[in-house]
Amino acid sequence: MFYDKMVEDGFLSLEDRANILFSDNFAEIETFISNYKATSIRQY
Repeated sequence: MFYDKMVEDGFLSLEDRANILFSDNFAEIETFISNYKATSIRQY
């Protein structure tokens, strides 16, 4: 998957990758949204 490759190449953190979900299952989406915790914004 594209996002997994971004993690491997250092363009996306593993924590940020864990906050991305692709699913056709509404129960899975609802659970994901209910448990979502926003990551902090990076400072440069």
